[in-house]
Amino acid sequence: MVGWGNNRHGETVNPAPPVGGLSWSPGSEIGTTKATIADENLHDEHYGDLTLKYRIGAAGSVRQPYVGEDPAAYGFDTELQSGDELAVSPGQHIYVVAEYEEEGEDGIDKKIAYWSDADPVVAGAPPAAPSVSADDAANTIIGLTTAMEYRIDGGAYVRYDGTNAPDLSGTHTIKVRVAADPATGTPAGADTTLSFTSPSTPVPSMSTPSPQDRGVDVLVNGKVESIGAATTSTRLNQTVTTVIVDEHKLEQKLAAEGQKSVVTIPVNTKFDVVIGELSGRMIQSMEQKQAVIEIKTDKATYTIPAQQINMGSISKQLGNTIALQDINVQIEIAAPNENTVKLTESSAQKGNFSIVVPSIDFMIRASSGDKKD
Repeated sequence: MVGWGNNRHGETVNPAPPVGGLSWSPGSEIGTTKATIADENLHDEHYGDLTLKYRIGAAGSVRQPYVGEDPAAYGFDTELQSGDELAVSPGQHIYVVAEYEEEGEDGIDKKIAYWSDADPVVAGAPPAAPSVSADDAANTIIGLTTAMEYRIDGGAYVRYDGTNAPDLSGTHTIKVRVAADPATGTPAGADTTLSFTSPSTPVPSMSTPSPQDRGVDVLVNGKVESIGAATTSTRLNQTVTTVIVDEHKLEQKLAAEGQKSVVTIPVNTKFDVVIGELSGRMIQSMEQKQAVIEIKTDKATYTIPAQQINMGSISKQLGNTIALQDINVQIEIAAPNENTVKLTESSAQKGNFSIVVPSIDFMIRASSGDKKD
């Protein structure tokens, strides 16, 4: 209720104005909020010294009082001091009045000068430790997103913004966690610890192009990136081109682009078989980012969300002891070989039907050494 009114003596009174200098922030425990009160707002030129009192209730359960009303009539009987942490359930508000003392007929009367109706920010549960991993060969953190922060060798936490990836060459211990979100009252999460070492001999990742490889452009959200290398071979009288995507470079691009990116491997030259190859660790990172993989040739386009590849299931089938960076995932588009073409044509003649569009084979396979899925 807001507006003018009359007290019991018929005198015109005003609605209590807002309490000044009162703010709320997440408390130290889950489900709590902390009060901060500016000292200068506890003394008023007109009313003198003020005392804050509060009550907690559902939204809208307490109407706005008038100046001069009795705070006890509204249930305000608990004093609020700066630094107090209050437990608040979802949907509840904190109602606060600033009261002053005035000499009455039967002694000292307490009266309302100001009031506040707050929907405070409440401390939430901390997020779980993030699913990130160390690429010790490329000195990068796989799975790092802009929602996270990191610290190196016990230093201060640094929020990752997509451009400030740490220099991890050498030997380091890294802690990564989901950063706090003051807007929602969510504290920083549990951390994941990663270790980086200085190898005596540099170990190239599976995606490092060899001297005989030729560079290939890969598209990330339609932007051309030079992060692929192609090799050509022969299989069953068919020409095969395999595009290997550089894991380190792709991870940097995905971190900058954010969630639900589309990674396109275009092969415009005519080949019988086109294969896009990524490491299992790269596929897992793309799953976490809800990325989509697209292989595009002159014959067909094959699109699949990374989550549908399901690296967790593949890892179990190949053996949980195998590191994801040691698993090669190949996505293949292939024209049928000569024997398959003859079989299809023969079946068409016998069945008295015609082939409208040449058949195309699509395949996803994973391997590590002599183990295949």
